[in-house]
Amino acid sequence: MRAAVDRWWLLHLRELWVRPVRAAISIGVIAVSSALIVAVLSTYGSLTGSVDKLSETIAGDADLEVTAITDTGFDNVVLNLVRRVDGVSAAVPMLWVPLTIRGENTLLFGSDASATALNSELAAVTQSQRSGLAQELLAGGVVAGPGLSVSVGDTLDLPGGEATVVEVVDSREARAVNNGNFLFTALPVAQSLSGRANTLDAVFVIADEGTDAAKLQTNIATAVDGRALVAAPEFRAAQAGTSIALTRDSTLIVAMIGLVVAGFLVFNSMNMTVAQRRPAIATLRALGSRRGTIVRGLIGESALIGFVGGLIGIPLGAVMGSLAVGRIPPVLIQSFSAEIAFVVQWYAPIIAVVLCVLASVAASAVAARQVFAVSPIEALQPADVVVAEGNHQPWTRAALVGGIAVMGIAVVMAFTFDDRRALLAGALFAAGGLAVSYGLIRPIGAATAHVASLGGAPGRLAAESAARAPRRVWATAVTVMIAVAVAVSTTGSMRNLVDSAGSLVESLADADFYVSTTPVDLVPSGPAVPAGVVDVVRTTPGVEQVTEGQWAYANISVPSAAPLKIMVLGAQEGTTAPAVRAMTDEMRRTMYRGDGIVLSRQLARQLGVEQGDTIDLATPSGLQQPTVVGVIDYLSVGAGMLAMPLPTMQDWYQRDGATFLEILVDDGTSVADVIMTIQPQIPDGVFIETGEQAYGAAQGATEQAGALAVGVQWIVAFVAAVALLNTLMLAVLDRRRELGVLRAMGASRKFVSKTVLVEALSVGVVGGALGLLFGSALHYLATVALSGTTAVHISFALVPIAGVYAVAALTLALLGAVVPAWRAGKMDIIRAVTVE
Repeated sequence: MRAAVDRWWLLHLRELWVRPVRAAISIGVIAVSSALIVAVLSTYGSLTGSVDKLSETIAGDADLEVTAITDTGFDNVVLNLVRRVDGVSAAVPMLWVPLTIRGENTLLFGSDASATALNSELAAVTQSQRSGLAQELLAGGVVAGPGLSVSVGDTLDLPGGEATVVEVVDSREARAVNNGNFLFTALPVAQSLSGRANTLDAVFVIADEGTDAAKLQTNIATAVDGRALVAAPEFRAAQAGTSIALTRDSTLIVAMIGLVVAGFLVFNSMNMTVAQRRPAIATLRALGSRRGTIVRGLIGESALIGFVGGLIGIPLGAVMGSLAVGRIPPVLIQSFSAEIAFVVQWYAPIIAVVLCVLASVAASAVAARQVFAVSPIEALQPADVVVAEGNHQPWTRAALVGGIAVMGIAVVMAFTFDDRRALLAGALFAAGGLAVSYGLIRPIGAATAHVASLGGAPGRLAAESAARAPRRVWATAVTVMIAVAVAVSTTGSMRNLVDSAGSLVESLADADFYVSTTPVDLVPSGPAVPAGVVDVVRTTPGVEQVTEGQWAYANISVPSAAPLKIMVLGAQEGTTAPAVRAMTDEMRRTMYRGDGIVLSRQLARQLGVEQGDTIDLATPSGLQQPTVVGVIDYLSVGAGMLAMPLPTMQDWYQRDGATFLEILVDDGTSVADVIMTIQPQIPDGVFIETGEQAYGAAQGATEQAGALAVGVQWIVAFVAAVALLNTLMLAVLDRRRELGVLRAMGASRKFVSKTVLVEALSVGVVGGALGLLFGSALHYLATVALSGTTAVHISFALVPIAGVYAVAALTLALLGAVVPAWRAGKMDIIRAVTVE
């Protein structure tokens, strides 16, 4: 044991202690990767967790939930139908309405005395207050949670009238319900105050003991006859996960690529470490130490670096994640009423640390195998280091073949799968690309030497140095390649996604302006535009055409799965709605005749249907069985989109009026003048936006969804830049004897510095070219994967900024070489030529 501890101190811990900069950089790149994983997992886990927590605090012990199909709810009659089903112990009605109170988003709940059966936090809060406040609640009073900025006696303006705050509850249970941001009152009062008379949003069902839940769910679904859906109460969390899947997965894939990058940098660092410790390793070998013992020690050292880096990244990831929560596009969470609270998910640190340790161990295992090539006699001679460096042809050939195979598998995955596995192909392709580059060590070194030879006398010397140390040149060039490739692939694929999505919604700009009850950065899903506003718009001079339409979020049932949250469009002829413009003329004519509905490709895939199939569609008016008359490309929020004529939607979903108006003005009439005429005549809560604003908002939502991935990409590039500086510095240290001999032979400090700079420039040229090539391939693969997961054709196109990244690679290499070049010029000759 004492010998093992001494060996660990001498060969590992002491080396980390005396070379703190190298250790810090290795730990730093791992920490950033850990932080990225923690941030991504926790950001989107917080969203689904907040939705799930809200459901739990309301549903309590409920076994099933009868939920509304749309925000209009369902008739009170459904409650009695549920209560009459055999096996139902209790059925608790609930009104659950999102409102804006004094600029704050909140929830208004209404229920009756049966809510106590749920044993939920909401039931506990309301029960403790209701006994003494029953008369005040029935008279129009409300109980407020501690998260609202209201006091007892305040009067609140709600859609159905005024309400008085009769109590503010501040307790553990109250703070658990939507972070304390809620109002509660008696069910009939809540229905009146929300303008939702005789309707409910949910009925929570508690089953009799011993009742089969699946059979009970089927019986309740039969009883409600399609006017509502029946599911387990936790289905909303799954819906929230689907809504943010694109943003989550695109960000996570960049984080995983970052982990691959970190693994390479650990490999690079370990490679240098083994090379620099050759005398110590050789001495241990000469004293009888086994190769396996030394290798295990080096791998253990790398595991320690991965573990420490993973732990350090956890708090950094928490900070990054809390900032990222505020960057989630509002349109992605529009249909979910829960207040989002960022919490580091319990599994995120575990996954991050485990992945960091595994990446470090896997990367170092390859580098540590150099020990098996160390001969005690040869390794004690520093001049022969280069000889040992080249004796790894079997490993390079294996890496080349294996890397090509892995890249081939990644390509097959991207083209075959249309789910998250397709996105994982990007990380796999990156790992395969690094393996291929390892197999091309000598060609990369030769190319760098050739470029360097064009730089005059310092260049010829740098070329000779590069030719004799291909492994060192490869490590530096591939570091540059990574920085460029990640930037090219991520920025390019996100740009292609935004451009393709933009082409799908560009018809929004065809309308002169829109009127809706929803701000411009959200889908205009309701409530309906007041009839008086519609009349004002139609009679305003200069208005040529007013086209009404509706958007709504709806739940749709899927066999053997939780209900999906989808978008429903009700359209009139002449609409500029992008979904309608994406249809063929035949699809539009068939749909407007009322012969069927049109689905987005994403939703058709979820339902497993094609054009010509018939689907069961639950609506507030009962079960409908429309025919699918078309399937289109459309990038929608949630699980997909379906479109139908506006009168059909108003009838099936019992939603009168329109949630948005499209307005065209007469030729020669100023749009701004028409808007100025209308604006003073409409009430607060009704918004006017131009067609260009609507188009910009739709395109901006897509850009914002990909902004997190681009931000992660720049972090990865920054890490690679720091690692490049470290690699170039280690290269100078590794060559200090050679550079010292040059100085002793009369070479000037300037000449030595130029030699280092020319070599760095040549590395930048080769690494930048490889980065453009590899990054473009990764960009194409990411575009294919995103096309599969979004069910929308995303056109691949190289982005002009790719050339900027190539120039940046040269700049990066030169900046990274400034300090090493300066240090090489200042090197003490006597110390440099001394053999350790």
